[in-house]
This record gives sequence, C-alpha cells and structure tokens, in this order.
Amino acid sequence: MEQLATSTNTLKAPLQARLAERRHERSDSPKHHPRLHYAWDADAAVLLVDYSPLLGIECLHAVSHWASGFATLRYAEGLFEAACIRDLWLPFQRNHEDAAFRHWFATLPEDLAEALERLPARRYALAALAQRSQAVRDLILSNVMLCFLLHHWLKRFINESEWTMSSRRTIAGRGSRRSKAMPE
Repeated sequence: MEQLATSTNTLKAPLQARLAERRHERSDSPKHHPRLHYAWDADAAVLLVDYSPLLGIECLHAVSHWASGFATLRYAEGLFEAACIRDLWLPFQRNHEDAAFRHWFATLPEDLAEALERLPARRYALAALAQRSQAVRDLILSNVMLCFLLHHWLKRFINESEWTMSSRRTIAGRGSRRSKAMPE
C-alpha cells in the first residue's frame, strides 16, 4: 500500500478514535440503526462519517474542513486510504438535521454554499474546485449554472483521472501557458 499524503495522515487519529468509540457503542447496544452517523472532531476540525450501518462492513470516512481543502481518508476492511469527497454522497444542506454535519458544513464560505445549494448535483466537486481556484469560485458566484454545465460537460467527455494539475488550472482560468491559438 502506498504511503498516505501528509494531509490525510492528520485525519488518521480522529478516525481511529471514532472507530474505537463506535465499537464500544455497538457492544453496549443491542439496537442497530441502518443510517449514516456523523461526528465532529473539534480538535482536528474533521467530520467523521460512519457508513457501516448502511454497508454492513466497517467503513468510515474522515473529511477535513473547507480551509484544509476537503482532504478525505477512508477506513474500510482494515485499510486506510485516501478518498475523494465527491464519492461520499454527503448531503449539501445548511439546515441538515445532524449538528455535527452542520458544524462541518458551516466551514464553507456562506456565499459559495448558498450558490451551490441551488444546483441539482456536483456541488462538492465544484466546492472542491472553488477551494483550489479563485477563478472557479468567482464563476460560481457570478453564474453558478454556467459553472455547473461546464463541469457536467467536461465530466462527460473527459475522464477526470486523466486530468493533470496543469490542465485543471487551465480549465479553471489559471493556466501559466497561453494556447498557441490565442494571440499574445
């Protein structure tokens, strides 16, 4: 298994603590509730999401807050591995019923959260791009639907795993090189 990035290594301790806590809770309670469970680790500023009741296997995710870039670590079947927030199926709601989730969601800038809440999908993907690129954030704030449609179109025609950081910056309007077709 490859070495985890430093940003995901900081997520490992709260995830391990939540695993131990959850195992203890499960041993004390005969009831098993098949729904997601959220916990907010204030010391690490991390949202812990427990998918175990839904999947039937031990599966937890740790997701860092907005300023940390939504770094994500997954624990499943005894392994820790880097994950992606777009794969988590998290709700995108400021008024979510769970206080831990609301606390984590409140780390997003209010104007960005408000704009993205209007979209039908791809909200976390766009939030993650906006976190890394001021140009994307500006586009979302000025025309969220255009940004959504561009992202949707790109996802249909380009496999995201093939995108290099350079191509992502170019798409986001932060490219260091100009296209040869564009005059200087």
